[in-house]
Amino acid sequence: MRGDPPLIVIEARMARRRPGTGTARYITELRAAIDANPPNDLRIKWLYGPPGIPRRGRLTGIANAALDLAWMHVIVPTIAVTSRASLIHGTFNWLPVLGPTPSSVTIQDLAWERMPEAFDTRFRRFATRFTRIAARRATIVVVPSEATGADVVSFYGTDPSRIRVVPLAPPLHENTTNAREPFILAVGANEPRKRIGELVRAHRRYYDDAASHPAPCRLVVVGDAGPLTDELRAAAGSGCELRGAVSESDLANLYRTATLMVYP
Repeated sequence: MRGDPPLIVIEARMARRRPGTGTARYITELRAAIDANPPNDLRIKWLYGPPGIPRRGRLTGIANAALDLAWMHVIVPTIAVTSRASLIHGTFNWLPVLGPTPSSVTIQDLAWERMPEAFDTRFRRFATRFTRIAARRATIVVVPSEATGADVVSFYGTDPSRIRVVPLAPPLHENTTNAREPFILAVGANEPRKRIGELVRAHRRYYDDAASHPAPCRLVVVGDAGPLTDELRAAAGSGCELRGAVSESDLANLYRTATLMVYP
């Protein structure tokens, strides 16, 4: 209605499409932060869209890609226009290709450009095409680090003046006085580019050779072990815990008490 504050449409389907991932956590925490301190001069409309189709082979992968395209490039811009939105913000790399509504986008990384060998060829082509479009079309490109910002400029030719670095962090909690414990924390799915296997093997060499005093740091790995669970378990020594997925409260406690966070 005339006189209402500007409306921001936030595209957040990856929180529903890939629950339990870092992307989903980013979107969830972003909404929690906005809901905790809602702006007085803006209205926010969150768009979560349909869930993904469970993966059962190539056909379901194609179906999910078609659903992603229809959602992002047809439904989202249509909602933005009919809602008279002033801005579309994409929380995960991509934006509608067409439409009159101005836009901004968050790009977490360009891993498929930096480590192409770790990704399927079809995905790389898809991700490159639509992330490049978003990086060039967005008025503002939000990145979590100077490194990602430099990659966006280098790979996609984005004007550096449109890059905004907004670092990520674990969520804050009231209880921040827990004593640190002698363990190293690694959080992430066991994908080749995350190098969890290399970390587990390196830790075993350290732990087996470490002196008994002070006590050597254990390794706690949190995240989906994927298809390499048996391989990881075989590589892990007595000082390594492969916990898989954990609850929100358990993860928060691990962040509070770990001596060191490692992200190889």
